[in-house]
Amino acid sequence: MATNEGMTIERTDDTLIVRSMRSGINWIGAVFAAFSLFWTLFWNRHDAQSEGMYWLGLGGGIIFILIGISLLLPRRILTVFDLRSQRVRRSMAVFGYVYRDQTFQFSEIAGVGIVEGSQIDNRDAMPVLIVKTGPPLPLNTVRTYRVGIGDIESVAQVEYICAATGLKNVKEHDLA
Repeated sequence: MATNEGMTIERTDDTLIVRSMRSGINWIGAVFAAFSLFWTLFWNRHDAQSEGMYWLGLGGGIIFILIGISLLLPRRILTVFDLRSQRVRRSMAVFGYVYRDQTFQFSEIAGVGIVEGSQIDNRDAMPVLIVKTGPPLPLNTVRTYRVGIGDIESVAQVEYICAATGLKNVKEHDLA
């Protein structure tokens, strides 16, 4: 079993299971929700120039509070590579509620690769499943903060998945 900040890989006889669960608090969501709440309760109440602007600001503030709260919700991505039937099943869930469930044949998959991290917006490198038709699908939950894990762990995970499944290891320059 390989692990990387909330992402684990388990191998059984005929399956490879990649689990990713965001644990801990997403501080960006907490700060965004707190600022939106503060703005809605204090600034909008006192600085609105008219009743219409007050209600517009209140509606916008509530929407932003809900966005901040949604960033705080625990998320899970489960990807199961069934080696016998040559299929991949990927499901995404919030609070255990599956909101996206996808199944692909190995023939529909271009490979497994890494979307590189960025210091500009503080993203870590992320292993992705590259489907021939569609955007890359993350195998790990999206993190918008640097947690000290490097690209080395992500590269090792992609290599492990490719070795176990026989899928192609797609490099960053091949993704463009």
